[in-house]
Amino acid sequence: MAAITLEKLTKRFGPDTCVVDEVTLQIEDGEFLVLVGPSGCGKTTLLRMIAGLEAPSSGDVFIGDRRVTKMPPGKRDVAMVFQDYALFPQMSVRRNMGFGLTLRKTPKADVARRVDEVADVLELSPLLERKPSELSGGQRQRVAMGRAMVREPEVFLMDEPLSNLDAKLRVQMRAELASLRQRLKRTTVYVTHDQVEAMTLGDRVVVLRDGLIQQVDTPQRMFRRPANVFVAAFMGSPAMNLAEAVVLDGGVSLAGVEIPLAQGSAVRALEGRNVIVGIRPTDLRTASSNGSRSDCAVLRIMPEVIEDLGSEIHVRFAARADAVDGADLGGDDLTERARRQFTACLDPNTRVTTGTPLDLLIAPGDVHYFDPESGERI
Repeated sequence: MAAITLEKLTKRFGPDTCVVDEVTLQIEDGEFLVLVGPSGCGKTTLLRMIAGLEAPSSGDVFIGDRRVTKMPPGKRDVAMVFQDYALFPQMSVRRNMGFGLTLRKTPKADVARRVDEVADVLELSPLLERKPSELSGGQRQRVAMGRAMVREPEVFLMDEPLSNLDAKLRVQMRAELASLRQRLKRTTVYVTHDQVEAMTLGDRVVVLRDGLIQQVDTPQRMFRRPANVFVAAFMGSPAMNLAEAVVLDGGVSLAGVEIPLAQGSAVRALEGRNVIVGIRPTDLRTASSNGSRSDCAVLRIMPEVIEDLGSEIHVRFAARADAVDGADLGGDDLTERARRQFTACLDPNTRVTTGTPLDLLIAPGDVHYFDPESGERI
């Protein structure tokens, strides 16, 4: 295994297009790190520079103690799993999985042993003599992963390996990957645009936007303490509700409702100023689900759309005029409709109907505050 160090890694395409901008990052030995962000944020380009498939415009890449910035991909001891399976259609599963070792002139007996061992881990043993055309999408993806695993590289690089699978199969493969990472214990960099994959797979998550790192943290800390408005809006499904509010004495005024400030909150020093208030949909609760707490603000809403998911109910209601404009939250990833509506995730036993007012409670400790100019967390 080996750690990966990126030092001011930059990639430009022409003088005016910077897709990765001086990224400095330390990936620990054996860590499973997830790069996540919207399309065009630079995550795949960053992965390709680690693999050696893209030459950086400036900066350095280290794998272990080796500076590999100008080293060809074949000498970096990395294995990459691509978005498409990239299997040879004329070869059997066995030959596809062992192809990298065969190119290295590894003895046939060793190739067969390694393929059998990995096939057993991935439950591919009954399929070794089949061709890729005879496999399902999930089986092909496991073959692609097996081909990387038989090489026993220092580093695994995975570029959205589950994005071509249907929803049900993606959930299944995500669980298999989570189990597999415990067995491999190899340094892994995983690229995805799916925040659920990022939250469930990563030891740490890196959120990128326009080639810049927005936050590096564990999934839970990132969810509970997003570093800025962009991370707050991007991480979490449904997305965090965000609106602009004014700070009053001991509270903030949001859409005509005064929300008390938590004890010791730094926002207390900003009296008279505007802040961006963020509330997770799961933190909007009804009185029956919130016990007898008396410190909560009451927000009366008029449900417009009700989505009963069985395990929970999503209630969408109109955002007020002071809702934060979507362009400040990352732009293209928020539709116009989403910008005009807030969401509450409620207990499935909640009695709610469209057009009937519903009171939601907001606890002071559940509210996030951000600077409206910089977008940074307060």
